[in-house]
Amino acid sequence: MAIDEQEIRSGTIDVLSQTVSATDQAEAIHTVSSAPDVCFTWDYERSRPHLAKLYEKAKTSMWNVSTDIDWDIDVDPARIARDPTNPLMTTLAIDRTGTVLASLSDEEWYDLGAASQAWTLSQFMHGEQGALICTAQIVETVPWIDAKYYAATQVVDEARHVVFFDRFFTEVLGSEGDTVYDRIFAEKPWVYRAYDDIFFGTLARLADDMRKDPENYELLVRGVTVYHIIIEGFLALTGQRFNLDYSRREGLFPGFRQGFTAIMRDESRHITFGTKFLYDAVHQDPRWVGVVQDQLMQTLPLSMTLINDSDPTLFGFTQEQINDWALNSLDKRLRCIGVPNPLG
Repeated sequence: MAIDEQEIRSGTIDVLSQTVSATDQAEAIHTVSSAPDVCFTWDYERSRPHLAKLYEKAKTSMWNVSTDIDWDIDVDPARIARDPTNPLMTTLAIDRTGTVLASLSDEEWYDLGAASQAWTLSQFMHGEQGALICTAQIVETVPWIDAKYYAATQVVDEARHVVFFDRFFTEVLGSEGDTVYDRIFAEKPWVYRAYDDIFFGTLARLADDMRKDPENYELLVRGVTVYHIIIEGFLALTGQRFNLDYSRREGLFPGFRQGFTAIMRDESRHITFGTKFLYDAVHQDPRWVGVVQDQLMQTLPLSMTLINDSDPTLFGFTQEQINDWALNSLDKRLRCIGVPNPLG
């Protein structure tokens, strides 16, 4: 399928200005049509030991945002916001001489930098909420009891991740709002259009198609490919890995590092579930190999824009290093599944 680069690029000022419309900003609830038929099974036999093992591991790996993260560590967000070495404050590296931005006061410039930081991290926060919704549907639609048991633990994981980012935005970055609802809405304008296209475009369309045709196993294969392999394995894990690497190296946000490390452990377990699910699928019926490859070719170009729209040099890496890490990780995962990488 031919893909017009102009349709998927999200890095220009003109496009970024259209990321969230005025109507979207005034709409606190984003409704997506998605109500798949529920798959209720009478077969309680534990026939998939690898999924049963993941379920047991998930139970012993649970962590508590309130008690396992040290929220009492003294950090000064204002100082960090004014630190020119902080990679999240990308505005501080911009020479605004001779531009309209030169008229901003230092405090206004710092506030713009803080907005940039909120924009960077809000991608994770909204992603976790999207994951919470999607994994709840996996519980409903997978036919095997072992998969339902494990997927239920992932629902709990994703809810915990949303709570973690909510507390970080509230207690560290000072995001406004009295409730989680208000604070998620407050960060909504910072989300990429390409991000919306993946979560509320590709993923939502697959969910709606599954609702209309719940017996279509191909749609489930495509959904797991998009969610577990691309969104969690390709996008989230890459962003988490490099953000965490830098924050460890520079000693930034110790409480955030604790939580982000725990989230990465959870995500790795989730990706293992998707990998094992697709392994079973392609080995039971080889025609699913082509379906996985086709879905990758449809979704990867859009995903690459999210990785390429940042400036990795601010984290001490090159774009090539980040791309290589993401693509090599994808290649290893596909080899585990038994699917040749369609990118070669």
